[in-house]
Amino acid sequence: MPYDPFAPTEADRSRSYWLIWFGAAGALLLAIDLFAGLDPLITALARGAASAGLLISAMPARTDSYFQSLCSVGHRWAVAAVGAYMIVLFFLDITDVAYGAGYRLASGVALSESTADQSILTDGWITLLGVSIVFYAGYAYAWARDRFGRAE
Repeated sequence: MPYDPFAPTEADRSRSYWLIWFGAAGALLLAIDLFAGLDPLITALARGAASAGLLISAMPARTDSYFQSLCSVGHRWAVAAVGAYMIVLFFLDITDVAYGAGYRLASGVALSESTADQSILTDGWITLLGVSIVFYAGYAYAWARDRFGRAE
């Protein structure tokens, strides 16, 4: 095998795995913050950790193929969550007769904007946090499946 000066070292691989788990802990702290109201310093550090984990998963340089395969499972889970989220919003929009689309389907003319409270579903921060938690859950699932799964 020829020498590759850009091949990831053991320290590079270890840092990548460590940053992902650190990011998962940050995302969980942010979810706890929604209900418990943590100290702003802890929240800021958790945001940095969660974003660092997501960014390292998207930058495949200096990582090995196993790490990239774990991240790809997390990415697939995150994209599937976004798709499911958009379908839920679609059904809420077309079935809510107080909203323009649903009202037009029912009788033809919209009287006003939505009167249903969908603010929790359309809050950008909660949506981003949910997608990041789904990414980390997918990564953890792939890791646990490989670590504790059946032997082939």
